[in-house]
Amino acid sequence: TAFLGAGRVPAMAPRELFPAKRDYKRPRERGTVCRWVCVEYGFVTRDGRSNDDIQLHVNNAKGEQFKQWLRVNGLNEGDRV
Repeated sequence: TAFLGAGRVPAMAPRELFPAKRDYKRPRERGTVCRWVCVEYGFVTRDGRSNDDIQLHVNNAKGEQFKQWLRVNGLNEGDRV
């Protein structure tokens, strides 16, 4: 780098010279509620997988207001998640 004088710094490279960040996150799995057992949890049948159900717990919901709503209202069979 060349000396630019007092208080001056070289310009940074433009953003397009660097490769863009790639999003390697897996897509979320989707499913249908098959049973809502109690206030805290229920079971979901995943799309594309007919042989197993997974447990869906209220504590994994995002946001405190949504968690409270789930505890009061729950989910119905057939709801998509």
